[in-house]
Amino acid sequence: KGADIELLLRHIQTVALALENDIPLLVERKQWTKITDILTGPKMGQLSSTLSSLQHAAAQVIKQDILDMGSGATLKKPDIVMKYRQKAINDLTIFLSKALLQ
Repeated sequence: KGADIELLLRHIQTVALALENDIPLLVERKQWTKITDILTGPKMGQLSSTLSSLQHAAAQVIKQDILDMGSGATLKKPDIVMKYRQKAINDLTIFLSKALLQ
């Protein structure tokens, strides 16, 4: 279980950096394909796989946040991308705090 938490922490750190730093800049530049690449690429994919393996309701919420960000990028709607970016950050924080308490 400790190894799972360590793996999850590494994935969350990588994803958090992308959400905090990369996504806003790409939204500002209207680089929708690059946003989609981040959301479907290895960083998010590893997190998604890890979250799926946990079978936790909060994990599914985070996965949905990422999917909703992708939908916003597909529609080229910066407000939707940024809304679900913030939601994903918040949900990751909540999930992480609960995971560390267990």
